[in-house]
Amino acid sequence: AQTSFGIKGGAVLSTLRRDANLNVNGGRVGYLLGIFVKKNMGDLGWFFQPEVQYATEGDNGQKLAYLKVPLLPGLDLSEDVNLHLAYQPSIQIGGENDARDFLKKWNHVISMGMEFTAIKNGLIGTRINYGATNIVEVPAEAKNYTIRTFTVDVYLALFLRKNGKSE
Repeated sequence: AQTSFGIKGGAVLSTLRRDANLNVNGGRVGYLLGIFVKKNMGDLGWFFQPEVQYATEGDNGQKLAYLKVPLLPGLDLSEDVNLHLAYQPSIQIGGENDARDFLKKWNHVISMGMEFTAIKNGLIGTRINYGATNIVEVPAEAKNYTIRTFTVDVYLALFLRKNGKSE
């Protein structure tokens, strides 16, 4: 089994999905920066790819910063295309606006995405991320509110080492 690793960066298009009792505050464009390791799991195209990312997201009224750890099993459909799913634990590490103090620090996210070979040592990818956790901390005045994160990531991933060879 071969191992590759690299760096990635891109845009995060996000919103906070709210229940019917709260106003929708539109979307926010943020960014992500991260590292990844891709471990090929044999000749059938399966792989496992853990990542560590710093990302900004939220909506017009809320800017949040998360440290994310996507854990991606995936399948290389060809040398140029892959599909993946992910479970992504995330911890809120910053942001702007006092309301973030009423939000849970941990968020659990389910993701799916696709990557395409863009250049010799790089991929262009997109990933849809849906927060499975209600991130409201449940202060007394918001006990019936639900807020979940929803993001679409568009990124460029560059291999520093691909299949055991330095690039």
